[in-house]
Amino acid sequence: MALLMGLRSQEISRRVVRDVDTHTRVLYVEDAKTQAGNRRVEIPDILWPHIEQRIEGKKPFAPLFPARTKDGFHHKEWVGENTKRICKALGLPEICAHGLRGTHSTIAQEAGATGHLVARQLGHESVKTTHESYTAPGTVERQERKAALKVLTGGKKEGLRRQSTVGGAA
Repeated sequence: MALLMGLRSQEISRRVVRDVDTHTRVLYVEDAKTQAGNRRVEIPDILWPHIEQRIEGKKPFAPLFPARTKDGFHHKEWVGENTKRICKALGLPEICAHGLRGTHSTIAQEAGATGHLVARQLGHESVKTTHESYTAPGTVERQERKAALKVLTGGKKEGLRRQSTVGGAA
């Protein structure tokens, strides 16, 4: 969820069943770190079966990831501890849970998502926060160069030419 949805550790560990909208496959994040953090995040298809299994037959305020603690929730370090455990088991370099959000940001920007879209997905109030703290150095510049190259090589003009010929005028 940190990697594929860009969620903070606490946004994962504090979710309850009612936060999942089964009709739209959206997760509602409330009581986040910032006002911008309160948001709706689409649940990717690859995660949906796992989420669906966690909510099946559960009461609305049951933790999505129940723990054997007084309040029934995992502490915020739980996501990071498990991330490191999985990396170690797979023989991969350890990465912190927060690093997964950065990877999410970088991948989204490399795929062409705008900085504003990525900032909103991560629950940031500013694109500057996303670029300075989450997106890998050079990613934004590479995307800007790709966009400029597309314009210079006629990418935008082709789209405009096709639109003008649709109505019959050349």
